[in-house]
Amino acid sequence: MTDHHTVTQTFPGAPEQVPVIRRWVDEQLTACPVAADVALCVTEIVANAIKHTHSGKKDGIVHVTLRRDPGLARVEITDQGAPTGPRMNPLALDSHLEFDWNPTTNNE
Repeated sequence: MTDHHTVTQTFPGAPEQVPVIRRWVDEQLTACPVAADVALCVTEIVANAIKHTHSGKKDGIVHVTLRRDPGLARVEITDQGAPTGPRMNPLALDSHLEFDWNPTTNNE
C-alpha cells in the first residue's frame, strides 16, 4: 500500500506571505526529518518568485504543492512567469524539489 499525502495551497504573491508559506510548509511536514530544509528552500524560491515574476504584481499568486511519501518529500512551486517572458531559469518553469532522507545503499 502506498502511503502518500498531497496538499496544494494558493497564496497571494506578496512579500508578507513568505513567512506564512514557510509556516504552512512546516505544518504540512510534521515528523519529517528534513522539514526545516524543505521550508528554507521553499522560502527562498517563493521570495524570488514574488520579487522577479508576475506573481509579485498586484493580485499575483503562488501555488505550492507538497507531496509526502515514506522517506520522500516533493515540493512544487508555480509562479506566474517573468515580466520579460520565459527564460531559462527555475522561476520561468514549475520549480520542484525532492528530499530523500532514506538513501538506499548497494550491498553487492
